[in-house]
Amino acid sequence: MVSVTTGYSQTIEKKVIASAGKEFKNSSCQMSWTLGEPVIQTLSTESVSLNQGFHQGSLKITSVFTSESNVQISVYPNPAVHKVFISLNKVHQKTAFEIYNLHGEQMKKGTLENIRTEVDVSSMPDGTYILNILNSNRLARSYRLVKMY
Repeated sequence: MVSVTTGYSQTIEKKVIASAGKEFKNSSCQMSWTLGEPVIQTLSTESVSLNQGFHQGSLKITSVFTSESNVQISVYPNPAVHKVFISLNKVHQKTAFEIYNLHGEQMKKGTLENIRTEVDVSSMPDGTYILNILNSNRLARSYRLVKMY
């Protein structure tokens, strides 16, 4: 009796079909762009995900910047619909917040004079924003804030 075992394996690389595009690589980073991708869809099972369409990276940013600060900050709910609450373990005289859209335009700003501050975001368009917490006009912490309908 002769038994033969043959193994097969494959490597799956990210491929893009588009009318134009380019990829640049060096030892420390990679950048790519495409133009005119005709199909946008995500198909997934328990073990595999297929993303068709726009470049869909695997990077997810939850905290953009954290400085050395002994102030504990909570921002909730996130994603938000109408209001966001910013809670601090202690309030300093010059603690403030700023909300910027991803184009760098300031959408809201204010002071944090209480342990818990309510910020009305209902008038802001749906999207992703950067919420900066400032202490004495210096950046203490930055958060990604998602505004939903």
